[in-house]
Amino acid sequence: MSSGLRTKRDFQISETMQWHGETKLKKPESADFPLIERRPLYFFSGEERRQVVFATRNDDEPKTWTVPVSLDDDLPVACPSCDQTYSLWTPLAGWEYVGACLASTGFEIESIGMLWDRSVWFISTRLKELTALAPKGHKAFLNFSCGLGKDLSPQGEVSDTREVCWNTVIQSRINGEVLFKVKATKNFFLKAEDKKKEIEKAVGFTAVYYTALAQCESKPCKENEAREAFYGFSYRKQEELPEKVSTRARNFVGELVTLFAKGLGNKGETRADALNAITEARTRGFEDSIKSKFDQFQSSEFGGFADEKAEFARLAFDDDAWQQTVKRGRAIAQLV
Repeated sequence: MSSGLRTKRDFQISETMQWHGETKLKKPESADFPLIERRPLYFFSGEERRQVVFATRNDDEPKTWTVPVSLDDDLPVACPSCDQTYSLWTPLAGWEYVGACLASTGFEIESIGMLWDRSVWFISTRLKELTALAPKGHKAFLNFSCGLGKDLSPQGEVSDTREVCWNTVIQSRINGEVLFKVKATKNFFLKAEDKKKEIEKAVGFTAVYYTALAQCESKPCKENEAREAFYGFSYRKQEELPEKVSTRARNFVGELVTLFAKGLGNKGETRADALNAITEARTRGFEDSIKSKFDQFQSSEFGGFADEKAEFARLAFDDDAWQQTVKRGRAIAQLV
């Protein structure tokens, strides 16, 4: 596993020791995050030092470039960026944002940190009011994370995962219910303000999601039914039944059936196990996938796979839609 705690500058803070054994044991506070500011970027032309100012044919005027620097050690935390096109969302700004979004709810910041030479930060909060509503085996965390070098967009999601390292940040971003995701462009801060009310509402709607998930976990589902649901879902976008089942679809459904019974936390007994199988497979990817793990992560987090996981969740929660999909999948399975 990769903690992301690569250098002495990196840190993770919580009141309990985490798996990597590098936790600083204390209650997280805003002062634990360093101040970060942009510094001008220079180059030398002969013996003359000049600030980097660059203009393209589409620019009305030259743009300045700066590098984010942590003021406690006066070292960079990420690659340079253009002031006019990229907004730097620092961890301290993120701390204030989390507090503003959750001011009317019961929450506690349980874990914070900076990873990969401080180029990524995260804040993991426990939603006290939702913890009591969560089905057995689930926890209610609202996590926020962001990259400072344009490689990880600002995001917040409700998740079962407490963020304490790079692995858990990725797990939360992929598997959580995304409430906030905005590209850090020049209009980022205006868009982030607009998202506050949406986050407040979505935190409340999470209680409804937990109720649906609990019902899903109580609905029996045998292996054949799960297989038929997977086939029906795989061909959901085609009005007519396929003439034959593709090798790729057959192999993927086979993987899903295996995960349904033996995936992480699965027993092959309920509709929730089928949902978990889709989530795990789309996060990890096909066994024969030629994509890199990071490409798979991007697709699962930002691309069609993320929408697909949400679509299957809605299907699993709806009895009529589920039965229709199973019925269609039964007809498709006979073509195998």
